[in-house]
This record gives sequence, C-alpha cells and structure tokens, in this order.
Amino acid sequence: MLFNTFLLAVAAALLNYGYSRIFNNSVELSRLTAAISFFATYSAYALMRSRLYIHEGEQKTIFHTNKAYRYSVLGSIGLSGLVLLYLLLQVGSAQWIIVSILGVASLIYFLPSLPRQGKFVRLRDIPYLKSAWVGFTWAGSCVVLAGASFPIEQRFPYVLEMFLFVTALALVYDIRDMKMDTAENHLTVALKLGIDPTRQLSLALILCDMVWLMFMKPVLPVFIMAMATNIFTLLLISRINERSGEGLFNHGIDGSLLLRGVLLLSIQYLLT
Repeated sequence: MLFNTFLLAVAAALLNYGYSRIFNNSVELSRLTAAISFFATYSAYALMRSRLYIHEGEQKTIFHTNKAYRYSVLGSIGLSGLVLLYLLLQVGSAQWIIVSILGVASLIYFLPSLPRQGKFVRLRDIPYLKSAWVGFTWAGSCVVLAGASFPIEQRFPYVLEMFLFVTALALVYDIRDMKMDTAENHLTVALKLGIDPTRQLSLALILCDMVWLMFMKPVLPVFIMAMATNIFTLLLISRINERSGEGLFNHGIDGSLLLRGVLLLSIQYLLT
C-alpha cells in the first residue's frame, strides 16, 4: 500500500511542477508547490487506504495487520502531515486557500461528516459522486495549485482536461474496488451499471478529453503528453474485465498518472 501511494504522490508532484513551469512560476515556487502536492497526496491516500481494504473477502483495517506495519503507516501519515504544514508556512494566501479547500474535500470524502437521512455519511457514500470527486481533487492539486496566481480563465482549460482524464481513471478504480464497495454498502457506477458499461463510460471520457485537447489548443508539451497518455490509457482500459488482476490497476492505471508527469517534464526539457 505504501509504495503504491508513494508513486501516486510522485505523479502528483511531477504534474504540479510541470504545470507550474507552464504557468511561468519561478523554479523555487514550482518546487515548493510540487512538494506540497506530494505530501498532500500522500497523506490523503495513505489515510484513506489504511482505513479499509479487502483481504480474502473480509473487511480489514490496518489494525488487523502486524504492529510494525501499522506503526509505519501511521507514522508516515503523521510525518507527512507535519512536513506539509511546514511547507504551507512558506507560501502565500492563495496556495493556503487552495490546499485548505482540497484538504477539507479529502476529509469529507472518507470521514462521516455530511448529514444525510438522519445520520452522518462520507461524501463517497453519496451515489455516483466518488469518481467525479477524485477528478476534482487531482485537478486542484496538480493544476489549480500550480497556477494559483493566474486568472481562472487561463487555468480552466487545463483544469477541465485533467478532470476528465482522472475521472475516467476513477471509474476504472470503481471496477477494482467493487468488493470493497459492496462490503461497505457503497453504491458506485460500477455496482449500478456493471463492468462493461462502466468501462465504456471511462473510454468515452478519455475520448472526450482528446476532443477537448483539440479544441483548447494547449501548449505543445501538454498536448503531446496528454494525447500520448490518453492513447496508452485507452489501450489499458479496453483490456479490463472481471478477471483483471490487481497489477493492471495498480501498475497500469495508476502508472498512467506517473507517465503523465514524466512525459510532461521530459518534453518541457527537450523543447527548452
């Protein structure tokens, strides 16, 4: 769990740094927001994934694991949170506001904090909202935070592009998490529609993202990066079925985000 979470945090940091340079931020500010994106992503995902997972068909938490692993998870979350707080003291109010909004969004996503039908529920317990919320938080962490000082109209095309791509991936995660969501009595698109319709919806969002890229005419590094990873992801998603193993999700789908970050920085370096 920790290694996969670490890779997602690296992906968020690389994407944030790449977009920060596109928005002409200084190298120092770009490194700072990338570090914030890394520790914010790591903290959120580690906390969420440590709470519940499925092992041999049963609900488990990190408190079912051995003490060494349990303390390593909780310790890494605590340390990450402290570093994140320190980094936030180095940035301006715009970054503070954005990170605060994303932090609250992450907390209400997996902690019971919203009143609904006489009880408190998590945001992810509200049907069909899970995938879009993941797309929202990634777009915020990677693009909105990177361009905090830029007008909204300049950031919006890139924000929408990232939102479409990550939401498509989150729909695929719904397929991966069907056992866990069933155990939690959590209605998702995959549980409602089934595997094939969910995969088709995910593919449709990727295609919409490609059409949007043609329409928005982004800077060349973003266009090449996004088109290449969209094609790569289309091929991966088309292979997913009820027999797909964890490797295809954890290394392939999660890996597409890391590939985005690596490509964006590599192309920027080659074109400068």
